[in-house]
Amino acid sequence: MKVFADASLFIYLNVPMREEQAQLVDSFWKNLLSEHEVFTNLLVLDEVVYVSKRRYDVKQEDTLEFIDRLTSSPALKGEGSLQGFHRFPASIRVYIFHLQGSRGGQRSPHLR
Repeated sequence: MKVFADASLFIYLNVPMREEQAQLVDSFWKNLLSEHEVFTNLLVLDEVVYVSKRRYDVKQEDTLEFIDRLTSSPALKGEGSLQGFHRFPASIRVYIFHLQGSRGGQRSPHLR
C-alpha cells in the first residue's frame, strides 16, 4: 500500500525525546518502510525544517542533515530511508534553498 508521510512523523523522528518514546517512533518508522511504499513531498520537508527549529529549537543544520540521511544516503536505502526519492538531487538542501527563491524573493522564516 502507498502511504503519504506528513511532517509530524518526520518531526517526531527528528526531535529529542525520551528513549522509550524514541524507540517506539523508530520502530513504527522502520515497520512503515518495510510494509508499505512511503511517499512525501517537498513542502512537507520544508515544514519539518521550520517546525523543528521554531517549536523544538532543533538547529537548522541538524534538521537538514537528518533530511539528507532520510532521503539520499545510500547507506540507509532500504533501512530507515524513503524509497521514492531518486527523483530529487543528492542533497535536499538544494531544494530548500530553491524553494526560498520561488517565493518571489521572500525568505522562508526558518532561513532568516
